[in-house]
Amino acid sequence: MHLVLVDPEKNINTAMEKNKPIFVGILLCFCLSGLSAQQIKEDRGVKSARSYYEQYYKNKTTLRGYRIQIVTTTDRRKMEASLNKLRNVYPGYVSNWTYTEPYYKVAVGAYINKRTAKEALYHFRKDFPGSILIFSDLRKDELIR
Repeated sequence: MHLVLVDPEKNINTAMEKNKPIFVGILLCFCLSGLSAQQIKEDRGVKSARSYYEQYYKNKTTLRGYRIQIVTTTDRRKMEASLNKLRNVYPGYVSNWTYTEPYYKVAVGAYINKRTAKEALYHFRKDFPGSILIFSDLRKDELIR
């Protein structure tokens, strides 16, 4: 009787090399069959909701977002001084002021994302320590800039 030593790893590798085109062909068939077999049917309720959403935002001129309010004061001269300082120190930012009796308010920026707004708030507090984040209506043209 003869004892034969067999290396299983060598036998598997040899079999794989000989049958490599077959394995690749089978794998390719499985991948391609999965791509062509998928169809998505949209439910009527989902389609209706999507249509409503598209129309609603298509006609809207503003979106809810955030601004940074750098000053709130009853003194118009203080408001104007803060606005001038803001425009000199940060010339690239859009800023505006509003009057809601008895307060003048200066706000800057237009942010949809709260995280981005908070990062900017941290930046503005270096020059305007009393700055706060406010929820505001933003015009779409302000966001495109």
